[in-house]
Amino acid sequence: MSMREIERNVAALKDGYDERIEYRIRVNGDFEERANTVRMAGLLEQLRKVAIEGGRSPAGRAARRPPNKPGSQPPGRTDGLTLLDEITGEVYYWVDRVLMESGRDRTLGLSPMPALLDALVAETRLLEDTHPALVADIADATRTWVRRARRLLGHDESYVMLEERVCGECGGALAVARDASTAVRCVGSPDGGGCGARYERDTWLGLLVGGGEAA
Repeated sequence: MSMREIERNVAALKDGYDERIEYRIRVNGDFEERANTVRMAGLLEQLRKVAIEGGRSPAGRAARRPPNKPGSQPPGRTDGLTLLDEITGEVYYWVDRVLMESGRDRTLGLSPMPALLDALVAETRLLEDTHPALVADIADATRTWVRRARRLLGHDESYVMLEERVCGECGGALAVARDASTAVRCVGSPDGGGCGARYERDTWLGLLVGGGEAA
C-alpha cells in the first residue's frame, strides 16, 4: 500500500491529476449541487505558477501588483515559492537517504526535478521488501507534500458559483470557496470541464464582497 501511495502522490505532484470540483449554482432562485472534472497540472507546477505570476484578473491578464519597495507586495506569492523550496529540499533528502540505504551511487540524487521524483519512486521500490519502515516514512512525506500544496492552492474547499462572471481564459463558469478564502477557479460548463485557470483571492475579493473593481 505504501508504494502505491508514493506513486500516486508523486504523480499528483509531477504529472497532474483529474480533480472533481463540487460547487453550488443558483437555478430559478434555488441552489443546486453541481460537479465538474478538471484536468489539473502537477501540484509543483501550480505552486511554481502561483509563485511567479501571483493572481490573474478576470480578463486573463496578470494581476497588477504594486512596485517592489518597502511595504509593498512583490509580484507573485512568496508562500508558494517557500513551499516549493521546502518540498524540493525534502525530495533531495529522501532520495539521498534511499540511495545511501541501498548502497547505490548517491550522485543520482543530484538530478533536477522532476527527474528526482522519478528517481525517488524507482529507488524506493527497490527497498519495498527490505526496508518497509523507510518506505512508510517516504509515503508519509509524499502525503504531506500533497496535502500542504492542496491546502495552499485551495483545492479542498467547498465551492459556490460566481454569478455574472466568466473565466477570462475560456469563458467557463467560475467558483470560489463559500467563505471567499481561496482563489477563484474555472470549473467550465456542464458540457465540458474547466481550463484550470485560477484567479488569486486578492484580485477578486472586492468583487466578492460587493465593491471595487478587479485589477
